[in-house]
Amino acid sequence: MRTDRPSRPARLQPDRQSRQPVAASVSAGAAPRPVAKEAGRPRRHLTTFFDVTPADVDQILSISADLKDRLQRGDRPPLLQGRVLTLVFEKPSLRTRNSFEAAAIQLGGGSVFLTTQDAGLNGRESLPDVARVLSSYSDVLVMRTFSQTLI
Repeated sequence: MRTDRPSRPARLQPDRQSRQPVAASVSAGAAPRPVAKEAGRPRRHLTTFFDVTPADVDQILSISADLKDRLQRGDRPPLLQGRVLTLVFEKPSLRTRNSFEAAAIQLGGGSVFLTTQDAGLNGRESLPDVARVLSSYSDVLVMRTFSQTLI
């Protein structure tokens, strides 16, 4: 049993803070910036791991450990109820796609899977238009690409 893991809350509450969506930017190299506010807190773009602070990592690990423990006990809190996770994949992936879709469902949300061709990122649509459309329908956008830039 690991004892060096950060202490975690006794019970994770489905409050506004823990359900706050994070919008992932599709523009390469973009700095995290507020894009909208929910309950007085800005959403953040996460385009690189450099956008994650040490405090963010501690919170992510703590919440993850709590959710994993609760899942093993059969407790699946609906923290993402009414939320939509959109996955746009340029490269195929068994584990990444399945883990994101399973997590969304286990937490009460739903997911939509699109290839880059489905999303129009093959030149059919402009990148800003794809970003605008997907962000209007989704609470979280996850992209799996070959590089940080899309052609």
